[in-house]
Amino acid sequence: MNRRSFLALGAKAAVGLCLAQAAPAWAKIPSSLPAKPRILSFYHTHTRERLDITYATAKDYDMEPWPK
Repeated sequence: MNRRSFLALGAKAAVGLCLAQAAPAWAKIPSSLPAKPRILSFYHTHTRERLDITYATAKDYDMEPWPK
């Protein structure tokens, strides 16, 4: 493999990685899971603040659960 073909291969690989990362990666929730909501819980140890966020219901992801 010469230098020109090596650089061309590297450029193609870099473009392929960039295109692969641009695709959406949302997973589908399998229907075999129980219909419980999925919750993330955070606890700040210094201020003792608590945050519970439901990010998915039985079959769908909640796209805007985060407080702003």
